[in-house]
Amino acid sequence: MIDTIHFLSAWKVTRDHPDWEIRENKVVTATGEPVDEGSLLVRHRKLKIRAKGSLTSRKLTFFSVPSLSQLLFGQNGVPLNGQPDIDAALEVLDRLFAQVAEPENGAKRRYKRVDMSLNLVNAPFERIEPVIQRAALPGSRLAVRHYVGESLTFYRNQTELQIYNKTKKAGADGLLDPTKHEQVTRMELRLHNDDLDRELARSPGKGVQELDIMDCYRVFRKHVMSLTDGNQEGIRVVPEITGIDSYLAYVSTRDAGLFDAYVSTKSSDWQRQLKRKVAKLAPAMAEVPVNWDLVLPEGHPPAQTQIIVPGSMPGYLRPIVEEVLSSRGMGRGAHLLHDRHLER
Repeated sequence: MIDTIHFLSAWKVTRDHPDWEIRENKVVTATGEPVDEGSLLVRHRKLKIRAKGSLTSRKLTFFSVPSLSQLLFGQNGVPLNGQPDIDAALEVLDRLFAQVAEPENGAKRRYKRVDMSLNLVNAPFERIEPVIQRAALPGSRLAVRHYVGESLTFYRNQTELQIYNKTKKAGADGLLDPTKHEQVTRMELRLHNDDLDRELARSPGKGVQELDIMDCYRVFRKHVMSLTDGNQEGIRVVPEITGIDSYLAYVSTRDAGLFDAYVSTKSSDWQRQLKRKVAKLAPAMAEVPVNWDLVLPEGHPPAQTQIIVPGSMPGYLRPIVEEVLSSRGMGRGAHLLHDRHLER
């Protein structure tokens, strides 16, 4: 559910470690006087975890983690399932940073970016694509970025929602044969800075300091459902065409190129008005129904699937993960998914 994270905190670099690269950058005058505090960057050589801060104080304040699931499974092809997985991955992260730094007293995380994602098997991309390809996030005037048959990306301020054919992408990357794999649609919501605080902060002025899976799923579901014009119970199989707008909505769900060619002949103002009308009508014109309550149940996240067969746990990560899982009662026999990854 939780993928990439960026956050602010306070850790002081105190030691070297072979798995970490430490870079010191400073600018000085011709006489050797420092111009500013300089910068300090630490980077894990294999996990691409980064942190940066002041060279003078040797304090790290900004942290970037490209994949939380990689910390628990050794790769990012396996989704984190449930709050215990998220909490365990964050503890692994703390232990990794502790290899080169010490947290300051009372240091907490304040998240500045959180990416949430779901892999869905009961909603093929080719069924979702025609329903929402003309939609937009509420309050946004930015056009959707659409690669036909591949992906849809919606934007608003510091929010980005991407929906794409995960099976097709994995096939293009050479990770599997898409003709022999079930169709998986991946949805990713990326929230930054003020938009993140607005959606997930529990106390005004304190930002987001905790990652609660149900809070994250509630926000995730709200953004996806906003594209469906509130239609949660499914979409009529037999569309009702009552005029030019509904007819164009019907056409757009079956041949996006034909609709685009028609719209391109009109003025920009007329295009915007028509696209808004078509986006609202498109769910009722879809050829195949999409039951959004089944795709994204209201009370809990849907069951997750992994699209890539997991490999073995890297040796540099194995001892830390085993210790964290054991201390949390998630070791052998108690957490079978992790057991499979920790087999020697």
